[in-house]
Amino acid sequence: MGLVQRLAARKYLNTLRRGEQASAAELAEARTRIIEIGPEMLPALLDLAHEGTHSAPLLETIGPLLTTSNLGRAVEVMAASEGPAADFLERCLGTSTAYDPQILFALFEHHSSVRPRLERVLRTRAGGLRWDAVRVLLREPNRERIRLLLAILEMRREPQAVQLALAVLDLPDAWMRIQALRYLKGSEGEGITAALAARLKDTEPGVRRAAAEALGGLKAHDQLQPLCHALRDADLQTAGAAIGALVAIGDPGAVKHLVQVLKDESEFARRAAVEVLNEVATPEAIEDLVQSLQDEDWWVRVRAADALGALGGDRVVDAILKLVRSEDVFVRRYAVEILNAIPSERSVPALVEALNDGDWWVRERAVDALGKSADTRAVAPPPAVTGRRATRLDRDQGTGTDRRRGRLAGAHRLPHPPGGCGGGSGAEGAARTLPHFQRQ
Repeated sequence: MGLVQRLAARKYLNTLRRGEQASAAELAEARTRIIEIGPEMLPALLDLAHEGTHSAPLLETIGPLLTTSNLGRAVEVMAASEGPAADFLERCLGTSTAYDPQILFALFEHHSSVRPRLERVLRTRAGGLRWDAVRVLLREPNRERIRLLLAILEMRREPQAVQLALAVLDLPDAWMRIQALRYLKGSEGEGITAALAARLKDTEPGVRRAAAEALGGLKAHDQLQPLCHALRDADLQTAGAAIGALVAIGDPGAVKHLVQVLKDESEFARRAAVEVLNEVATPEAIEDLVQSLQDEDWWVRVRAADALGALGGDRVVDAILKLVRSEDVFVRRYAVEILNAIPSERSVPALVEALNDGDWWVRERAVDALGKSADTRAVAPPPAVTGRRATRLDRDQGTGTDRRRGRLAGAHRLPHPPGGCGGGSGAEGAARTLPHFQRQ
């Protein structure tokens, strides 16, 4: 640069330094002339920014002068700057289109102090990144690289992005696999749900849990069987995530798999299955739910009764009527509670017979059920039930606000679980029951 040009450059730099004190015409001329001189002016401009000049004209002047060869210098100045100066230089890098953004990957590796800033710049420039350059982040991956990779993929949800995220699922670090699953939860593309379902067998519980959550988020109707199998997971949080996923999907096609889980040796697996059946049960499940009324686990019995009561219909009534004569008093209690939930003329004869039951609870609830019927056979209850037993129900009835659930809790003589019937439905209700579901 000759002497005259250097003097002119100094004049234009002073104009930019004056900022608002200079006229718009002066600033425009200074910007034009400095850009004409070329990239060799960049160090002086960066010094202006470092000293505290952060005007729009300076921003518009630096941007066109950034090149692949001088970008490193800009990043060094940004690393040496603080507060507003560093913010300004970050904006310069993010708004400039004069340099190849691929070089930012190398700078990201070598300048740890400004990695968050470079990550934001890369997000801003994500649309201009070549996929072969982005794929480099998978070589010798570390958590910083994978976080950056997924941040870029978040800005470009294209088929190539999905394939890169799927590749992360094969990395040995469980944290990386979990982050990829969270990204894929909001993606679409061929093979995604199958890849997620494969992670339900991952060795790490956190990965299995994230896979179940992702399948629920994607409403993966094609992965019902793997999700139902995940209800058997030894990690109860994973089983809980599978419950939430199946409820979110809400596909009755899961019933054929759920009834198999109802026969599992693990009480926790059976509890998980019956929770989902409370949301998606169809008449196909009636027989298995009726059998579950005699399950050794009290939660399964209560929630099976809830599911049958919610299903309703003559098929349920017909399946329950024979249980009113069961030798097991608790089975009779469940039966009469379900018949209370499904008023039907078909149940009147059995309920009238139950008025002479040896158990006071069955008699009382038979009266309640008959009271909902217009059948004349229910008009005059026998003397055995005209004086209801005045017994405290605190121990039997539970503390829930839902009357029917309280009745069922009393029917098996155990405190009733919070949530469940009357405490919300769908994924929200299932989530509220989960802590209790796990502890029992």
